[in-house]
Amino acid sequence: MKRLLKWLLGIILLIPTTVLVALLLVAVLLFTNVGLNSSLWVAQKLVPELKVGSTEGSLLPAFTLHDLEYKNTELGILTELKRFDFSTSIDCLFEHSVCIDTIAVNGLKFSMPDLPASESSEPDDSSSLMPAIFIPIPVSLTHLELNDIDLNILGNKASWKHFSTGLYMQGRTLTLRPTKWQTIRLTLAPDEADNIPEPVDETPLAQRPDILLPKVALPVNLQVEQFNVDDFILQQDSPMKVNHLGFKGSLTGSKLDIRDLKLDMPQADLNLNTKLTMSGDYPLTLQAKGLVKMTEYSGQTITLDAKGSVANLNVSSELSGGVEAKIQTHLQPLKATLPFGLSIKNAKAQWPFKGQADYKVNIAHLDGSGSLEGYQFDLDSQVSGIDIPALDIELDAKGDLDQIELHKLNIATLGGNVTGQAMVNWQAPLNWKATLGLSDIQPGMQWPQAEGTLNGSLIHTGNLTPQGGWKVQFPSLAIDGKLRGYPLSLKGQLNASDLHGKGQYIVRTRGLKLSHAKNSVRIKGRLEQKWDMDIALHMPKLEATIPELKGQAMGDVQLRGAQKSPQILTDLSISDIDWKQGEAKLKSLLVKGQVSPFPSPSGDIRLSAQGGLYQEHQLKDLSLAFKGNEQDHQLDLDMMTDLFSTNLAVKGGMKNKPQQAKSQQMWQGQLTSAQITLMEPNTNQQTNPIWQINQPVDIGYQFASQRVDVQAHCWQHLPSKICLDKDLSVGSDGEATLSVQQFSFDELAVFFPEDTEINGELNVNAWLKWANDKAPQMKLDVDIPQGNVVQKLDTPLTIPWDEIQLSANLQQNKLDMSWLLALTNNGQIKGQATIPNVQAQQMSIDGDNTIENIHLGFLRPLLGEQNRLNANVNSKLDFNGPILNPKVLGNFDIENFQLEGPMFPVDIHQGEVKTRFNGYSATLNSVLETDDGDLQLQGDANWAQRSNWYANLRAFGDELKVEAPPMVALKVKPDLTIAITPTLAKITGNIDIPWGRILVEDLPESAVGLSKDEIILDEDLNPVEENNGLPMALESDITINIGDDVSLSAFGLKGYLVGSLKVSQKDKGPFILGEVRIEEGYYQSFGQDLIIQEGKILMNGPADQPYVAIKAIRNPDNTQDDVIAGIQVNGPADAPEVKVFSEPAMSQTNALSYLLRGQGIEDGTSGSTMTTALIGLSLAKSGQLVGELGEAFGVQDLQLGTAGSGDDSQVTVSGYIAPGLQVKYGVGIFNALGEFTVRYELLTDFYVEAVTGVDSAVDFLCQFSFN
Repeated sequence: MKRLLKWLLGIILLIPTTVLVALLLVAVLLFTNVGLNSSLWVAQKLVPELKVGSTEGSLLPAFTLHDLEYKNTELGILTELKRFDFSTSIDCLFEHSVCIDTIAVNGLKFSMPDLPASESSEPDDSSSLMPAIFIPIPVSLTHLELNDIDLNILGNKASWKHFSTGLYMQGRTLTLRPTKWQTIRLTLAPDEADNIPEPVDETPLAQRPDILLPKVALPVNLQVEQFNVDDFILQQDSPMKVNHLGFKGSLTGSKLDIRDLKLDMPQADLNLNTKLTMSGDYPLTLQAKGLVKMTEYSGQTITLDAKGSVANLNVSSELSGGVEAKIQTHLQPLKATLPFGLSIKNAKAQWPFKGQADYKVNIAHLDGSGSLEGYQFDLDSQVSGIDIPALDIELDAKGDLDQIELHKLNIATLGGNVTGQAMVNWQAPLNWKATLGLSDIQPGMQWPQAEGTLNGSLIHTGNLTPQGGWKVQFPSLAIDGKLRGYPLSLKGQLNASDLHGKGQYIVRTRGLKLSHAKNSVRIKGRLEQKWDMDIALHMPKLEATIPELKGQAMGDVQLRGAQKSPQILTDLSISDIDWKQGEAKLKSLLVKGQVSPFPSPSGDIRLSAQGGLYQEHQLKDLSLAFKGNEQDHQLDLDMMTDLFSTNLAVKGGMKNKPQQAKSQQMWQGQLTSAQITLMEPNTNQQTNPIWQINQPVDIGYQFASQRVDVQAHCWQHLPSKICLDKDLSVGSDGEATLSVQQFSFDELAVFFPEDTEINGELNVNAWLKWANDKAPQMKLDVDIPQGNVVQKLDTPLTIPWDEIQLSANLQQNKLDMSWLLALTNNGQIKGQATIPNVQAQQMSIDGDNTIENIHLGFLRPLLGEQNRLNANVNSKLDFNGPILNPKVLGNFDIENFQLEGPMFPVDIHQGEVKTRFNGYSATLNSVLETDDGDLQLQGDANWAQRSNWYANLRAFGDELKVEAPPMVALKVKPDLTIAITPTLAKITGNIDIPWGRILVEDLPESAVGLSKDEIILDEDLNPVEENNGLPMALESDITINIGDDVSLSAFGLKGYLVGSLKVSQKDKGPFILGEVRIEEGYYQSFGQDLIIQEGKILMNGPADQPYVAIKAIRNPDNTQDDVIAGIQVNGPADAPEVKVFSEPAMSQTNALSYLLRGQGIEDGTSGSTMTTALIGLSLAKSGQLVGELGEAFGVQDLQLGTAGSGDDSQVTVSGYIAPGLQVKYGVGIFNALGEFTVRYELLTDFYVEAVTGVDSAVDFLCQFSFN
């Protein structure tokens, strides 16, 4: 009993102990890392191909595996995984659900390039649906992540950076939480060629069954909250990229619902919503809108609305934003005959797609209906474009799988119609037929130079042959009409074929003739195994056929010989060619010879031309001869133009081995002789030296490498030489050594201006080297020994030099340069510069330039004999920085500056101009000494910002005497400031004129401007736009102060000018504001001296619109009765108002009498009074003409005038017959009494005068003047 109890007690204790141990083992297995590792150890034993690097955590609630690998060589599978994360929530079990928090895969590489070998099995054709899946408790996966994935499955490669989603399922519904799939790259495996032809179903279409669509239903209901794909690229020859794809949707049983689908691709955007039931006929609804984003088509939109079912589908679409159209389509795609209906209305398109259209197409309607067994359609369309005539097209057609027939074709164009019918039969062998008719076609409506009318017909048939060739026939070509007023005709027939498609062409014509006016081209003959065809060209009047081309063209071309080695015999003559009324001319051109194009090209061709003219250059004679074959040929050229004559001879041939490919062919030859002679201008004489090569020159060309080879040689006219010093091989790389020795500038005299002469010689040594992906190299040395330039003026201007040198060296993209100009018995200019990297996007430069003691006296011939110029120029400038805007440091000085002579308003006896450069700024200081004082210049400039530079200059000084003989002598005190920016030049300051003497005897030509109504035209008769010569706007604000000692004597006006003017300019022309007064003035007019009581010139506008206010009276001392008579002038200068006034007031006639004669009109004397007045007025206006007549007879200052008053009035003529000796003769107006006077100046203002007439007298006169 005790033992039984003991056993029972043991069993009782063993059971809970076992349970506890089991629970402990389960806990260790599920909740410790040891359990995780133990589980993996078992898995690795069961699957030896599986390896795990390291672990973290436990099976529950979370663990992480690192560096997993599975490699199965038998299956060809290789899997590598950097990290796998798993976590779950145990608490969900108490809520009767399964919750997985995270499944994360990072760094997965999976490769299965090929399927493993297996026994073939028949595919399961069962169309039975999968049973529905039902889960009684909720299951959720909160985070599912697949990152850095790389897959290779059967050659299809896919990779992506990030994929994340979440899943939830309860009952039959699976919900896909918001999903992101990013940076996907997909490369599809290349298609394997399947040479097994598809079996052809010979069953007639009408007897074939309709396509049956299977019912599709998933075992669960799927809900997609949001699915986004970003940055997807399908790698192929033309990669397909998707920027974004996103949608929402659901699949319940067989019902698919896709909502808010958005597709963003570089080419287009798409928005789509659709519902589809995947059973029965597949009923569906679909709405879509697309926007094209490709540059040339951007803005094009397409909307689409589909209804019905896949078996019976109706589609409406509309295009806008570029191409516009409304399209209605009805399809039954499940039927074998594919019944359809199509209607396109109001379609419009253009090219280019945007902007101004070059071509336009309008489709009023395109209607089609039928099936593959038989269909018909009709079209009404219009086509237009800049290079084509407008076309109005109407056509009706019908067809089936065997053929299509256009039984009505009507194209209305160019005022006429093209009508016809056409047929194409698709059945082997393919054949076609077309008949076209032309009626009243007027090509001049599109091409004005082809005015006329065309009519005619054309019949064309053709077919492919069973042997793989083709055959076409034009049994009738009959087109006639008028073109540019001359009859036009094309008549004949033509057949062509290549029956076996092996290039064995056959062309036959019994006659084909194209004629226009008297011009014609005739073709007759056949090209078969043997060629026998003639082409006759007879064009005695080219201008009738080709606008703007005059001349004649005659000749024959004969095609003869076997097809494999034919000959082309040519005998053409072209004469009296005149293109565009003399733009180019050719007296004659002859082409005669024969050519064999294959199997090996050969020929013997001679070409000669005479009497050519293009622009101003003449082709006097040209002779070109070619003879030989591909392996051995020769070219001879003789040519004479107005600039040069040349003759050369080249021989050579193709040199390649029989086994070499054509791309490895090489041409080798030799320039056996060559010479060039420059022609003497305006002559036919070859008086200039002859340049010729010193030896035959080997030349060659390698076709594969595209290299040119030239042997070293020289072109020489002793002692001058131009040489290629070493053999040259030029291609993608090469090296050249060149030299010029003792080249006289006389050789180039023909190219210099006639008034320019250059004496001296040139020596050059140059070396160049280049290669792919390597910096080019260069060395250049230019030396010009003693010489000069002569400009042929009245006094020749000669600039002599002792030496001119220039050198350049380019190595490793670094360019070093230096230069020297040493003038004879004068100074020199020298400098050097370095560009560190000529390939740099922003090149820089570092250098200096020096001018040493250059005397400018050699420029005196430019100024004339009576003018003098002296100056010494010295400068030392350093520059460095960006090549387009370097810093400049140093000085530029002009010293001992002297400028004298009648050409200049101011004589400068001594002066200096000193300019200092300080990087991106400069200052200028100058003092110019004159007889009356100094003129000083001060300025500064800054160009640190190239787009915002500025320069300022101030000119000021003492009173300077400015003369412009013989009219003007002024003393001027200037103080002007000039400020210049890229957009504005502004002048401000004062000009004081305290003293001046202005004497105007006649107006200079510049005083009379062009009429405002006059329009100046250029050479092309287009109006010349006014231009101030400045690239920026001009503003001015200058005050001119006229002092009290400025006298004026002009055309009888004498007096002093006083006033102030303000000259300003902005946007438009100068604007002057101010007043100038005439003081102490008098005016000699109407034969009298008028005293100016008030004289004002008022300015308030443009310079040519002054306002005058002048009041002038007759000298009261010469006026009777104490009467004051005068004139008033008021108003604009171009239309003043003139009034005669008197004090006291009286009639205008009497006032005019007092003004002209100094006395009133008495009864009975008005006739003689006005006679005297009018004679005085006439003589006053004729003074200049009388003076010119006197000078013609040797009498100086010959004048006509009046003297005396009343009945004693005289007409007088006077002049100087010798210096100081004046004679005068007067005749009474109202009597015949004459009076002769001789006056001689003994001393200044002291005269002796003898008068003889009714009375005689001798008087001594002394003249005084008071200022």
